[in-house]
Amino acid sequence: MAAIQLHSDCPDAMTSVSNDFIDHYMPEANGEFVKVYAVKKEGAELSDAEFRKFLKLHLDNYKRPRDFEFVEALPKNALRKVLKRELRKDAVEKLKKAVAAGAATPSED
Repeated sequence: MAAIQLHSDCPDAMTSVSNDFIDHYMPEANGEFVKVYAVKKEGAELSDAEFRKFLKLHLDNYKRPRDFEFVEALPKNALRKVLKRELRKDAVEKLKKAVAAGAATPSED
C-alpha cells in the first residue's frame, strides 16, 4: 500500500482481497485475487498504462495486484475508515459479471 501511495498523482488507495468467489472460478489464483482501488488527484492525467508501469517498478511480482481501478473516492464510514467489505463486494460483483459474459479475468502484465 505504501508503495502505491508514493505516486504523486495517487494520494489515496486501498487493496481488496476477494476469496470466496475466487476459489470456484479462478483456482489458479490460489484463493486470493488482489485488486487496488486508487483515487487520482484532481486534474491528474494518470493513465492505466502509466500506473501499471509504476506498480511494476515499485512492487515485487508476487505483491503486484492482478487488477486495479481508479475511483472517485473510497467508501468510508463516519470515522473516515475505508469500508473494505464494500470494496470486496464490488470486486466480486464485477468478477461475476465478467465470468458470466465469458470475458477473460484481469491478468498481470
